[in-house]
Amino acid sequence: MESALENAVKRGNRDMVKLLLDTCATRNLNDSTLRCTVAEAAKNAISCGDVEVAKLLLGEYDGSGAGQVKSARKGKLGVLSTLLELSDHETVLDALFKIASPENVEMSKLMLEKCDDSVFAQIFGHAAEHGFVALVQRLLDRVDPCTVNRALVRAAVRGHAEVVQALLGRCDETNIDFALEVAAWVGHADVVVMLRDRCDPGSVKNALANATAMEVVHLLSNKKARTA
Repeated sequence: MESALENAVKRGNRDMVKLLLDTCATRNLNDSTLRCTVAEAAKNAISCGDVEVAKLLLGEYDGSGAGQVKSARKGKLGVLSTLLELSDHETVLDALFKIASPENVEMSKLMLEKCDDSVFAQIFGHAAEHGFVALVQRLLDRVDPCTVNRALVRAAVRGHAEVVQALLGRCDETNIDFALEVAAWVGHADVVVMLRDRCDPGSVKNALANATAMEVVHLLSNKKARTA
């Protein structure tokens, strides 16, 4: 399908393009590979200036995020751009959550540009909880303080030390204290080390009371002894 469609697009053979779309997999665009193929062909048609073929191809795209995810993971920036133009907001958001990772930073940025400001808090919290530090840093100036404070706790409970580090300078003492207690209870020693020096003796004592891992108990006990 891919090579046949590619050749038909290169030749500007609209009838063949339509025939391939009509017959391939009974027009089942639920297959992510087919979506990606259609988007790639549409991009090529646009590059060739064949608007009619491009419209024909894009008309077969059903707006699902599967093609976005596939093209993002394969690093096909041009294909992803084409698909984003055809997708609604919810589809873009869902695909962003699926592909956000250190390996897909540039793709995530492109998808983020298509999202409404109203969902930045949702994206920010999700990124913090899953350790997507690049996405957190990109949105840090676009969310309110309450969102940042909540994100700190979500990152701490999952043990995402890099995200915790990125958020610390924007969080208030109360939430830092709470994040320490949560990290101590779960047993994330690296996060405890990062947070303990930002907390007062009372908060360290509370965190120590909740700690279960011996390494965390040792870390907090040493801090408590130094501040006694």
